[in-house]
Amino acid sequence: MTKFCSPLSEMKRGGRRATSSMQEHVIAERKRREKMHQQFTTLASIVPEITKTDKVSVLGSTIEYVHHLRERVKVLQDIQSMGSTQPPISDARSRAGSGDDGNNNEVEIKVEANLQGTTVLLRVVCPEKKGVLIKLLTELEKLGLSTMNTNVVPFADSSLNITITAQIDNGSCTTVELVKNLKSTLRNF
Repeated sequence: MTKFCSPLSEMKRGGRRATSSMQEHVIAERKRREKMHQQFTTLASIVPEITKTDKVSVLGSTIEYVHHLRERVKVLQDIQSMGSTQPPISDARSRAGSGDDGNNNEVEIKVEANLQGTTVLLRVVCPEKKGVLIKLLTELEKLGLSTMNTNVVPFADSSLNITITAQIDNGSCTTVELVKNLKSTLRNF
């Protein structure tokens, strides 16, 4: 026995499928854009000395930095192949310590905050202490920010370079207040 369906019932079913498929596509595309935005924000946090945070500038600075790193690797490999025991001369991106006698136990606390929309990019240099990251993340939560991404890199012998990407959930803290609060938290830790 053959079933006959009216064209109207087929269109309704097909229309629902098409609408559902379109909604799924819109949701998937939104997630893709959010992930891409997070990746660009993370990339901007990794590459030093980025002044602009738009995608083209981030990519341009990243390409420039990768070329710089390749040159640096080549110089280090050349020095190693020559058997030199002297350390290479520091480049323009290196930072010198402030200790005069070589005992640089005091690490200067530095906090930078960049705001783009509701996303905050934080760069923190602080003394390496147990629990410092947890303290920072707790303070951000108190200020109404939710952490999206963190990156912690040991720097020298006794400091940390911490990069945090956070989303403003609730609260109206300015970047100046945020920097001030985080510096205060780190000094009192």
